[in-house]
Amino acid sequence: TKPQFEATHTAAELLKCGRAPPPSEIVRIQAAIAEIFAALGGWEESAAAHEQVLRKRPTHTTSLVGKAAAAAAMLDYATVGEAIETAQIYGLQLSLAASETKVAYGTALMELARGLVKENKFKEAQALLRAALKVDASRTMPYAIDAWRLLCRAYSKQRKAESSLFACSRAHGLSPHLGDVQESLDWARQKVKEIQKDKEGRERMERETRERAAKQEKAKHEKTNDEWKWFGGDGEWHKGRGGGRGNKRGGGSRKQEPKSPGKQAPRGLYDILELKPSCKKADIKRAYHKLSLKWHPDKNPDKTDTPNVNEQKIAEEKFREIAVAYQELLLRHVDGAPVEPEPHCINC
Repeated sequence: TKPQFEATHTAAELLKCGRAPPPSEIVRIQAAIAEIFAALGGWEESAAAHEQVLRKRPTHTTSLVGKAAAAAAMLDYATVGEAIETAQIYGLQLSLAASETKVAYGTALMELARGLVKENKFKEAQALLRAALKVDASRTMPYAIDAWRLLCRAYSKQRKAESSLFACSRAHGLSPHLGDVQESLDWARQKVKEIQKDKEGRERMERETRERAAKQEKAKHEKTNDEWKWFGGDGEWHKGRGGGRGNKRGGGSRKQEPKSPGKQAPRGLYDILELKPSCKKADIKRAYHKLSLKWHPDKNPDKTDTPNVNEQKIAEEKFREIAVAYQELLLRHVDGAPVEPEPHCINC
């Protein structure tokens, strides 16, 4: 009977043998008695015996595991989780524990999560369910179907399509005949397709935007280079090689227009270089070098006696006008082409 195994009675009986056993021996005997009660199906007596052991030695992992097993048999899952987590603190390695201990702990976590799902506390329930499924990853636990089913329900209630698809697929694989799982799985598949389609559309738009921006940047860069080559050439105007389209070293990037042997360049270009349309290309080069040296900005600084006149700015504009006229004439001037009559002689 139960009174025979009380700690005080056991110690008194052992004292009759002539010596007092050490406390560790009494704890071991009480733990063994608790295991006997568990083997006989006396879960309440087993839990009480383990509780007596834990009052003397709170770190006794064997009694903590035994208490958890008794609580699991009585469907007291809160006590199961608390006992096993306490045992883990005191050195229990759950990966090396007995299969019954793992199943009891996982079942306790799942049942606690079930209560949270009923209360619509889905985030807390998800953490417990994931922990329950990781108790023993080497095999499928007996409660795995219920755990995946609850996880599928929790994700579906939160409208998390991708997570719901994963959990519902696992639950459907373990038990294909669950109607609520099939319904959630169909919704998750449809939603994931829509999400994937929207994602591809956004990625395509972003890619097109990047490509368009790259093209605009490239066009802007090419335009800047073309303008530099068009007006500046290789910068060796002072060596007689010209600049822009007239650069003999190939400075310009624009295609040269075909020359028209029957028509001379506009007369205004010759006036800028102080030439006549009947001149030769050699005359154009000599006039260009003469005028460019005359109107170079470095040789025309502002004068102190005329503060209201900006001589250097005027020289820069004149210098630029001379360079453009020179480049155009090198391209368009044709030696020996017929010369248009002077404007005042049209009606002569």
